[in-house]
Parts: sequence; structure tokens; C-alpha cells
Amino acid sequence: MTDLFFGATKFFQNSDPLLRLLLYSFIRDVPVDMSNVFMVVSSLTKDSNSLNPIMKSNAMRLLSTILTVENFGLIDRHYKQALMDKSLKVQKAALASGIILSSKASEYIKKWSIEIQEALKSEDPYVVYLALILTSILRSADPVMMSKVIRTTSETKGVMAQCQIIKMLKRLLLTPELNYLLRQVNSFNNL
Repeated sequence: MTDLFFGATKFFQNSDPLLRLLLYSFIRDVPVDMSNVFMVVSSLTKDSNSLNPIMKSNAMRLLSTILTVENFGLIDRHYKQALMDKSLKVQKAALASGIILSSKASEYIKKWSIEIQEALKSEDPYVVYLALILTSILRSADPVMMSKVIRTTSETKGVMAQCQIIKMLKRLLLTPELNYLLRQVNSFNNL
């Protein structure tokens, strides 16, 4: 299996986008040994710095599935920069990667809050949708921040983003703190 893996990774030297996409699919589907992770991560990191937005976005998505917390600290800034990239494809890939990585490296992802806030202001509804999901994951324990995000993004045009806002609102309404306050208000009104 190692020979097959090393043979396939020689395709990183080829710049053909279709071949590169096949290589990404191969790496995604074949389990990567921990001894080979460094080589794959370094090759994918090089691709994530590419000027080609398709190659960059695909490499970032694949990196998010392979990375461990130890490796992520080394390339965190690449994802942070990708959130502010001109290409919507790259922004979407960075946000989707953040969603995947939030379970592994949430302390790093929380440092992206400024960039995520900027993504919430995007004109692209899918970028806003992904930014809302990431905000919802990272700020689920902070009802004040959740209500602020809901208020500022309530005019979003995208249907998926609106559905995510409804999910966030439901989660906010079911928080114990809000239920306690609602009971207090109801008991005060009954007087």
C-alpha cells in the first residue's frame, strides 16, 4: 500500500488540473499513514498557496480532512488568508474547512472571528450560509453573540442562509437562560 501511495503522490509534480483532482480523490479515499502525513500536508499546503482558485480550494478542503491539531497550527494563517480571498470558491472552501476542523481544532478556528464576521457581510448567499454555520458552531454557548448575529444577518437573501438563521433562532430560544428569563417575565405579567 505504501508503494502505491508514494507512486500516486508523484503526480503532485504534474500541474494538470484534472490529474490533480484525481490525485485529491485518491488521497481522500485511501487512508494516509501517519508516517506519510507530512509529505501529503506539505504538498497540499503548496497547492493551497497556488494562484489557481480551483486547485487552491480543492487542496484546502482535502487538507481539512487530513490535518491533526499539531499540523494545523503550522498552516492556520493560510486558512485565515483564504477567508479574505477575492475568489468566492476559495472563501467557500476555507469556511467549509473551518466547519470540518471545528471539531478538531476549535481553539484555532475561534481566532478567525474577524474574518468570519466579514464573510457574514458577503454578497454571495452561500458564503453567508457557511459563515453562519461556522458562527453557530463556535458561538453556540454565547446567546448574546448568537442574537447579535441573527439580528445583523436577518436581511440575508439566500434561502439556505435564512434556514440557518431559523435553526440558530430555534437553538437560541431553547437555551436554559432564555427559558428562565421568559418564565420570569411571564410570572411578572401574571401579577
